[in-house]
Amino acid sequence: ESMRVNKTTGKCTINHLKGSWNLALQTESWAQTDPAIRADLAAAVRNNAFLKKGYDLMMTAPVVPGIGVPQNYPTIQAAIDAAASGTTIVVAPGTYLENITLNKPGIILQGTDKNSTVIQGVPGSPVISCDAINGQQTVIRRFRITGGDCGIRCSATVRGLKISENDITRNLSETGGIGVSLENGASAVIESNSISYSAIGVYAMDGMSINSVTVTGNTFYYCRGAGGGGVILFHPSATIQNNSFAGCWDGAIDLIGSPGYADTYSLVIGNRLNDNDSWDLGGAMNLDYTVATVRNNIIADGNAYDGGNAGIAAFNSTLNLYNNVFYSNANGDTSRPGSALYVYLNQDTSLTAKGNIFAQNSNLEKCIRSQSLS
Repeated sequence: ESMRVNKTTGKCTINHLKGSWNLALQTESWAQTDPAIRADLAAAVRNNAFLKKGYDLMMTAPVVPGIGVPQNYPTIQAAIDAAASGTTIVVAPGTYLENITLNKPGIILQGTDKNSTVIQGVPGSPVISCDAINGQQTVIRRFRITGGDCGIRCSATVRGLKISENDITRNLSETGGIGVSLENGASAVIESNSISYSAIGVYAMDGMSINSVTVTGNTFYYCRGAGGGGVILFHPSATIQNNSFAGCWDGAIDLIGSPGYADTYSLVIGNRLNDNDSWDLGGAMNLDYTVATVRNNIIADGNAYDGGNAGIAAFNSTLNLYNNVFYSNANGDTSRPGSALYVYLNQDTSLTAKGNIFAQNSNLEKCIRSQSLS
């Protein structure tokens, strides 16, 4: 009644009433118990183009082109050079002494895990240089990336790059060193990495193009050097969310625009900023010539010296400050005010603050300070 299959042609006739559909499924199941009928059904699937296509989709695992290092190629660079767009390169555990250029879109470069798959770069150069990635998503994940003056450098031609689940550590130079560097106008998603022991964790270089950056779920530790910090973005269009910052110097997060340049807008949400220090700016965050919404962050145990601010410092910016906790931030010079929040009010600055909690900050009566031009 519900499903008929012509053995010769493979043509199916189905009664489309709802009850008949259910009965058809039951009938097919019952038929599978009889070897002769089961063979007829299999033949029908092979002979009917529509059924065969559905069967193939269900039963055949998708084929992802993949090559292995060192199984197929002895080095990561050799595998990249041989790979076509859309290829997954799986790198076995081990330490690979090489500096890599990734210049093809759509490559998924994947280590086994960030503790056992190490790319050890040569000092004085980026460990991984990314270029001409604009289109299909390209991924770098599950490596320890160390030893260069920059862990991952992205040229201005990079779009659609995802950097995830890596340990990017100890990339240093005589003048500092950077975990992830984005040149003028580059964009990337930086997700679930550990970034540590460099002067700057993530740096979007100064230029007149907007840097589109998503930084989420990362751990930043001990990113400190002259002018250093956790995340420093020039002309950002950024989302910075659910990260942890500790032991960073001169601003765990710096968002910087330019006078007379179109406003850039960033979201800073749900981050934990602990034990970050500054000499003369905000230990946790600095804003200058930008627009930012800062919401649901914990800013605690920061220290500032020489009149700096342990929490947030905002200049020439629009700051929307909602539901943050400022706790136990201190100035090294206790005679100076502004330990938790400093806003320099002038014609280019506005502050909207609602639902924030300030507790046990030094200079408590002055933990929020604003200063206007005379």
